[in-house]
Amino acid sequence: MELVEGGAGAAGPDASVADVLVVDDDPSVRSSMVAVLRSGGFTVLEAGDGQEAVDILARQPARVIVLDLHMAPRDGVWLLEHLGEGPTVIIVSAFSNYDRAAILERFSGIVAHAMQKPVAPPALIDMVRQFVGRAS
Repeated sequence: MELVEGGAGAAGPDASVADVLVVDDDPSVRSSMVAVLRSGGFTVLEAGDGQEAVDILARQPARVIVLDLHMAPRDGVWLLEHLGEGPTVIIVSAFSNYDRAAILERFSGIVAHAMQKPVAPPALIDMVRQFVGRAS
């Protein structure tokens, strides 16, 4: 887990709440998204699968989760089933093994948006920025 200090969530009464938790089991994809979001001024946590994300969120809340679906051992659907009311979720996934419309319908109360990989850095920053303010 890494918390990148000094982002958009570092000021104000909820400074202990990270802006974003990036959950992806591919270390290179995850580190790229973390770097992009950090360059956008966000505080960022990272997890390699759904279980690690649950463990991190138990210690450090986040406003938004950027979530891949296809992960092992605990995938994104598992995480969505275990979140309950919590951070806003933006899915960033290839959707090769998942029906995008079915996921959005099933988790409509949690998932705010779904983006197909690969995502252009400015699009990721803009999407997260839309929801960081709403979730605080």
